[in-house]
Amino acid sequence: MAAALGDKSVLLLRNHGVAVTGASIADAFNTLYFFERAAMTQILAQSSGQKLRLVPEPTLSLTAEQYTTSAKVEGLDRIDLHFAALKRMLDRQGSDYAE
Repeated sequence: MAAALGDKSVLLLRNHGVAVTGASIADAFNTLYFFERAAMTQILAQSSGQKLRLVPEPTLSLTAEQYTTSAKVEGLDRIDLHFAALKRMLDRQGSDYAE
């Protein structure tokens, strides 16, 4: 699996789902979260039966650049902020995930 993953952070495992890696749990979760959202969006778009309109390359490049260069929000890592927000949501629900 490590050889197949190489320097990437997402590995699709045929009939076994997806494996993700990251520098931290928050980083791995962030990757999985947005991978799942992208997959859901693609399936919904394809299920419409309409011809898909692709995003132009310049827009893709600019979006990717903005995403990778804006890793901090007021000095804090946006991935850690996102993960902390999700944990607060679970805490409000009284979940026992932290036990």
